[in-house]
Amino acid sequence: MAERDRLDEGVRGVLADPAPMSDEAFAAGRARVLAVAGGVASGPRLHSPTGDRQPAAGGSRSGSAGRWVAVAACVAVVAVAAVVGTSVSSPPEATAAEVLNRAAESVLGAHDPVLAPGQYRYTRTRDWALAVDDRGDRKFRHLYEGVSETWRPQDWRAEWLSRYTVTGKRQWVEGTEADARAAGVPLEEPRTTERTAPCGDFVPELGESGTCADVAGSWRHPTDAFLDRLPRDPAELHRQLVEAAGDVPGGPMAVAADVLATAWVPEDLRAALYQALAELPDLSVSDRAANLDGRVGVALRAGAGPQVREIVVDPATGRFLGERVIGTQEWEGLPAGTVWSFTSVTIGVADEKGVRPATG
Repeated sequence: MAERDRLDEGVRGVLADPAPMSDEAFAAGRARVLAVAGGVASGPRLHSPTGDRQPAAGGSRSGSAGRWVAVAACVAVVAVAAVVGTSVSSPPEATAAEVLNRAAESVLGAHDPVLAPGQYRYTRTRDWALAVDDRGDRKFRHLYEGVSETWRPQDWRAEWLSRYTVTGKRQWVEGTEADARAAGVPLEEPRTTERTAPCGDFVPELGESGTCADVAGSWRHPTDAFLDRLPRDPAELHRQLVEAAGDVPGGPMAVAADVLATAWVPEDLRAALYQALAELPDLSVSDRAANLDGRVGVALRAGAGPQVREIVVDPATGRFLGERVIGTQEWEGLPAGTVWSFTSVTIGVADEKGVRPATG
């Protein structure tokens, strides 16, 4: 069995949560592995296709005999449904701009839950991370599950809670746990890391928390004040996205994805972001049935480079479902088209910090 077939077979065994799909659909749309993981305390070192290396948050692992690559893949993400061909009588498929404009209309036609004093906006990102250890001609590859959760208070200035859990669940793609332990391969053990901080300042820029007034806010770490300052006019917002992107990999799409991924964007701004992105000249639909944690949306991309960052939205509800990063060039044996990262975002309202909502 070819190495990629072993990988695909192992990944297929892990991702059993979404609705069943045929083998043909799986083969047509599967994402083949590897998503660069971040924010895992004491996790493996990260290795990006561009050659940049950085330790995961909370510490780095040194002295490992193997080359570690950590990748994050949403638990229900890697299997992507195939797009069914349309008949002559079928209506034409919506363009990427039409998808985003429809999503914008859907956002404005609905309303996010309103938090009462003492309640929390709950956000969960569920992922599987693939660790790879090459030791001579022996390769060990396994996926481990992680869940990131955030409780954001109704009063943004109050104390937030961030929780990251490595569940201890592992699925072996290549090799066995017994052989890996015998070879000294470091394995992820169950653990939960929690941080609290006012105004969500979990990693203060100056090394220690100040007042909320000291938190400036940015596209990557937006504050309420930062979001309030952004224009709701799509044309002006488009201009600011392009300006903010500069030479950022992924361009304006990546900048917008940073904001949308927080899941705290007001409806009017979310709609304006979709409309602003609809004006990108190189915008396209890459997948009309991207499955993120059991929810299906449309994946859209724009920009060029060794990796392309995509957002996945549900045009019927306007919900931002997550994002993915696709490699556009071959890297260390991984072909162009390899999916390097998945994130899946779920939101809810919690009545108590640290307690998940009934639907969360």
